[in-house]
Amino acid sequence: MDTLLFLKTIIPIFFAVLFLQSGLDKIFDWKGNLDFHKEHFANSPLKYFSALNLGFVAALEVCCGALCVTGCIFFILKRDNTYSITGLELACIIFTMLFFGQRLAKDYAGAVTIVTYFVLAVVSVVILR
Repeated sequence: MDTLLFLKTIIPIFFAVLFLQSGLDKIFDWKGNLDFHKEHFANSPLKYFSALNLGFVAALEVCCGALCVTGCIFFILKRDNTYSITGLELACIIFTMLFFGQRLAKDYAGAVTIVTYFVLAVVSVVILR
């Protein structure tokens, strides 16, 4: 298989696994995740919006994962990567939101981890274009 074709197939699969697992975990373990978020953001302005933020991020993550799955299928069947690119662009937005939250919570080590994922998402958008 051509390297570029392989990357255009495997990249959305990677992000689908990442975001579907993360988003669905937030939904199915709502209480545990909400407790974590309340504690994590207790000393930040986000402490008043823990449930709203958690729900919003969970919804975006599931949408991102679904777009990536759809994108992989469309790419395999039709060589159309529009959905994959849209999913990866949404991933960049999600990582930016998470980075913002980590910085407000003064969790600088957590923010560094998100930067790694963000760079991967940006490079992936470039590869898929």
